[in-house]
Order: sequence, then structure tokens, then C-alpha cells
Amino acid sequence: MRMPLPLLITSFMLLSACTSYDRVWVKADATREQRKHQQTACEAEALQRLPPSNVRASISSTSESCAAGEHGCKKKTTQTDTHYKYTDENRANRETLVKDCMYRNGWSRTKVERPFIKW
Repeated sequence: MRMPLPLLITSFMLLSACTSYDRVWVKADATREQRKHQQTACEAEALQRLPPSNVRASISSTSESCAAGEHGCKKKTTQTDTHYKYTDENRANRETLVKDCMYRNGWSRTKVERPFIKW
């Protein structure tokens, strides 16, 4: 019996949705502790070369409300809310420095399958 095409596509999509991929640093005969040590050293070096450069951005929104009286609006109230967001402008460049450091020290990145569902 042949499986209908829509059912086959749906089944494939559901199965593939249960898996994600991580990229991990690998090196022949290296332990997890060695990887953590090297990555920490590379991150420290990158932080020294490119310290955080935090930039503040703000978004303001204004709303007006009206207390109704006999002849329309009696008193208008204006409220302004400001939300702040901080971003590090050097983050992406620091990540590039970390990758470069790891590659220079003989590490490479590989994709590792990580299932979403743990049985």
C-alpha cells in the first residue's frame, strides 16, 4: 500500500522537527576540559582586544486619555512610557576573534545532532 504524498510530507516534517543541530569545537584526542580551557582563553583574549561597548537605545510611546464630562472631554491626561534597550556593539566582532583563536589553536567546528525530545 502506498502512503499518500501529503501524509508522507507531514510525517517527514514532524520527524525532522524533533532534531536540532549544535556546532561544537572538536580536536583530535582533546578532552572536554581542554576544549573549555581553550575556549575560555580565547574569550578572555577577545575581551581584552574588544571590550564591551554598550549602547543605550530608547523607545518612547505616548498615550492620551480623556475623562468624559457632560460636554465631551473634561480633562486630558498624557502618559509617556520609555523603554530602554542595551546592545554591545562589539559582540559580533568578539565572536569572530574567538573563532579565529580556536582555529589558530587547531580546533575545528562540527555540527552535532541534538534531539529535542529526550526519551
